[in-house]
Amino acid sequence: MLKIRFQRIGRRKLPFFRIVVAEKKFPVKKRFLENVGTFDPKTKDLVLQKEAIEKYLKNGAQPSDRVARVLVKNGFKNCEKFIAERKMKPTRAEREAAENAKKAAEEKAAAADSKSAETSNAEKPETEKSKSENAEENLKSETSEKTKTENSKSEKIEKNSSEKVDEKPAEENSKSEKTNEDSNSKSEEKSAEDSKKSDEKKES
Repeated sequence: MLKIRFQRIGRRKLPFFRIVVAEKKFPVKKRFLENVGTFDPKTKDLVLQKEAIEKYLKNGAQPSDRVARVLVKNGFKNCEKFIAERKMKPTRAEREAAENAKKAAEEKAAAADSKSAETSNAEKPETEKSKSENAEENLKSETSEKTKTENSKSEKIEKNSSEKVDEKPAEENSKSEKTNEDSNSKSEEKSAEDSKKSDEKKES
């Protein structure tokens, strides 16, 4: 795969660049296939062999990011896709603005948290009061139910005791009546036997 890239030559602190066509595998500062231009960064002089560059681009050669930027500025088409998106460092003003925005957001979040905490603390006593009131009402209802059940039990016990007391004299009366009847029947039988005996004696 062919690449169109810069190759640095020249002395220290006096750079000079060739625009060369080379295999991608080749080292940057060594061999190349063809020199298609030069660039002097000090004087901004740029020399391009346009026909050779267009021929290599048609054959599939890919320019590097910096060479693609130079070619786009000098009217070569279809080289924009080889320009990499650079992440530019933010300026000092942009950094300060971002920091201020972050601080403002943090302050807003802290204020919102404090408000929510205050509202929750204000709601807690109300909930505790309602809980205590509900507990008192439950206790009252339980005590009233207990008293009602105790009263009903005592009433039932009194009724049962009164019924038993009423049944006892009735039983005693029935027993006395039976004894009286038995004694009367026995006396009648004795009187009948005595009368029979007296009659027999008279006949004899």
